[in-house]
Amino acid sequence: MKKFLIVLLCFVLLIVSSCIYINYTWEQREKEYYSDKDVFVECQGTVTFINKTENMIYLAFDFDQSKNNFSDSSFKLNEVNSQIVIEAGFIREIRNGDTVNFISAPEYFGDGYVYPIVGLSTKDKVYLDFETGYNNLMQTYE
Repeated sequence: MKKFLIVLLCFVLLIVSSCIYINYTWEQREKEYYSDKDVFVECQGTVTFINKTENMIYLAFDFDQSKNNFSDSSFKLNEVNSQIVIEAGFIREIRNGDTVNFISAPEYFGDGYVYPIVGLSTKDKVYLDFETGYNNLMQTYE
């Protein structure tokens, strides 16, 4: 019985350490990828979904995904960038069907991954400029 518990404990520790390692390597890959500003592209799309949660904004767009190698139409603003666009009036002013410009990077980091937005504007207003959005994104990896 004692040997069984020791083997079980070792097995559990192996699984936990493997999960921690996998999560760490994904975060490192994301940080390395996003540290290159040249991977970000500007796209124009029609808003099809807006969801403001307690801390973040999730968006979906109808746009030519193949043109910029995006494999999905789901995006998010991190907590700091969400606050900036809320204060700029994005939630009050933009509705489904409106056309917006957004800046993101097309690398997909696994099932359920949501692309980060680092720039957001319309033809008349900038809600989040690229430099601010990019710097806020990179702070999440520190």
